[in-house]
Amino acid sequence: MNIAKFLISRTMKRKNKRLLIFVLSSILIILGMYLILKNASKNAMFFLEPSELLQSKKLYIGKEIKIGGLVALKSLKYNKNEIQFYATDCKTQILVLYTGVLPNLFREGQGIIAYGKYNGEFILATRLLTKHDEYYYPKGSANKRNTAKCK
Repeated sequence: MNIAKFLISRTMKRKNKRLLIFVLSSILIILGMYLILKNASKNAMFFLEPSELLQSKKLYIGKEIKIGGLVALKSLKYNKNEIQFYATDCKTQILVLYTGVLPNLFREGQGIIAYGKYNGEFILATRLLTKHDEYYYPKGSANKRNTAKCK
């Protein structure tokens, strides 16, 4: 039976029409919310810390990952087209190789998030993001911005 004809039919009571419209719209809303949440959970990708990555390294070999931590002090090396550094969470560290333009805030002791493939030994990053604190200090201010350092 065609739903449109059923809704328009004069034999159906007004109360039943409203109930049918409510049920159908509720089903559509629930279906839409389900599709949105399912798609969002696929795209949500939280970053790992180096110690978490090394604890379960077999799970991540050959996969795209996000790793977050600090650029280890005195680990930054520049080659011809490649930057190499260690990302650390003050417990362990992992080598990151990156080819591309560095973000402006990138330096030793700075928080970073690196996107890339993990091969079991190092991360070949395709994208780097720097993290910064939420405080703003104008130039010449008495407050100096401290970079995070492992103790």
